[in-house]
Amino acid sequence: MYTDNWLSGADSVVEASEKFCKARSNLADASMDLTKLVSNSLLITSKSHDQFLVSGDEPNTVLGLKWCNSQDTFSFVAINPDTSVEIASTKRSILSVIAKIFDPLGLISPFVMYGKILFQELWKLNVSWDEEMPSDLKSKFQKWLLSSQCLKSFHVNRCYFPELSWGELCNVKLHGFGDASEKGYGACVYLRVTLEDNSSKVSLVASKSRVAPIKTVTLPRLELMGALLCSRLVDFVKTSLKLDSNTQVVCWTDSTIALSWIQGETSKKDVFVSNRVRDILELTPKNCWQHCRSKDNLADLITCGLLADKLVDNSMWLFGPSMLTNTPCHHKEGSTLVSDTKETSTKGTVCLSVQGEPESPFIDLNKYSDLSKALRVTAYVLRFINNCRNVKNKLKGSITTEEIDLAKLKMIYLIQREELSDEIKTLMNKPIPQVSKLSKLDPFIDDKGLLRIKGRLKFSDLDYDTKHPVIIPKGPLAKLLIRF
Repeated sequence: MYTDNWLSGADSVVEASEKFCKARSNLADASMDLTKLVSNSLLITSKSHDQFLVSGDEPNTVLGLKWCNSQDTFSFVAINPDTSVEIASTKRSILSVIAKIFDPLGLISPFVMYGKILFQELWKLNVSWDEEMPSDLKSKFQKWLLSSQCLKSFHVNRCYFPELSWGELCNVKLHGFGDASEKGYGACVYLRVTLEDNSSKVSLVASKSRVAPIKTVTLPRLELMGALLCSRLVDFVKTSLKLDSNTQVVCWTDSTIALSWIQGETSKKDVFVSNRVRDILELTPKNCWQHCRSKDNLADLITCGLLADKLVDNSMWLFGPSMLTNTPCHHKEGSTLVSDTKETSTKGTVCLSVQGEPESPFIDLNKYSDLSKALRVTAYVLRFINNCRNVKNKLKGSITTEEIDLAKLKMIYLIQREELSDEIKTLMNKPIPQVSKLSKLDPFIDDKGLLRIKGRLKFSDLDYDTKHPVIIPKGPLAKLLIRF
């Protein structure tokens, strides 16, 4: 019961008719009469139901959503262009227009996100609530409002697979997508079923969108926030649809950095990253996270926003990318960490090779008398490498503390490869001999390829770096550290 409406459903026409009769009888005992009947099947209306039948194709409101019962689809109300375009000139009026859009399932979240991003841009200009907005933003808002007229023709099936019966469905899976941009981050969840002939069908279930914080956050961290939003939405959908606990869940991201965080060791990350990775892993298993191409990540439509005409013409938004509809999927599900996950801008998750010829530092530390300056130069070099490899996700702005920390790890890694190459090669196969100068330190190679001290502190509750200090060879880096 919702206010004065009773909402229910059934798997057959007979069961639905019986439910209506029983509900009418029970409510009549409490002197409450059902006065109208709306259904997606006219077959349940027998002669005794004629007086309650609501006819016509006009949409009915169900929990705030517009439902056209004859087509069994959800629809959306376009923003009135005659009034909204005229009043959309101040921050107050724009917020009023955005608040009128009701989309609890996120079926048009790319369109809503477009308006949210514009509103945040207006907010950053620090204009007052009733001050006239700049002309360029005003024209963008009006373009967004006018595009909403295309929503009149946008209908979403209430039933995920209306042409199928439950008996035809098997191998039900949930696929979640998370993504982020400098403007915002979002997530969407799709239901994928395999039919008896091994073909597949996919349908959008729900999506969520968030604008990026006004305080600048690095893109890898925003990608991680998108992954967290995805895990929460997947868990919500799985619970709401009452799916079996064994239902397979696959979560996708196109960020190799965020994926390496999720599938790495939480204890070696900073607080921001480790807290969000912990929350993600409480909701979704580590091995369900996979890498996908950017063009297959439909959450990308949310992060930048879309005008309504673009959204209506995008069939993939409702029916999923080709990687899900094709059988078999282009990507292997359930595999472990994707290859080529190079961490170039984060703390504690850098993937470094320990094979091949010894490497040398790419800056001459003898030319520097200050450790901070040497680290900043190294960080800029690493950023340049990252931007060459990831053209779509370039790092910009001032050097962050995460990049400085990564530069320090990379610097130590290269110095160790130059000065302690023999010990490292030996440790890869067997313990180092007693004649080595490092034998008393009981050294080992960690998962980032760094040489560390084992020792009895490993049984303590101290943090990882304190329990297992990095070994710094004698040389210019050691001098810089001591001076620092």
